[in-house]
Amino acid sequence: MLISLSGTWLQITAQSWLVFDLTNSEFLLGVVGFLGAVPMFMLALFGGALADSMDKRRILIFTQTAFMILAFVLAVITQLKIVTPFHIMLIALFKRSSNGI
Repeated sequence: MLISLSGTWLQITAQSWLVFDLTNSEFLLGVVGFLGAVPMFMLALFGGALADSMDKRRILIFTQTAFMILAFVLAVITQLKIVTPFHIMLIALFKRSSNGI
């Protein structure tokens, strides 16, 4: 989990940096941060109840796989130079949503 958490912190930093580099907009930088935080507030209670009723190992495997896929998608679209701020916002939203489960 230490490696995964470090990777998550790096990805959050890279997403912010990429949005600012693409747009030079402080507002969109804030939107990405906001979208990353909203699902945690909205899904925390449901995610906690769901986590109590499910196998912890399966939850970890599911969330870590989801994180890996989202990181891979971000890497690929960035390397192909087709990334837009909208893509980054969606990834930030989904990354945090799967974290709340």
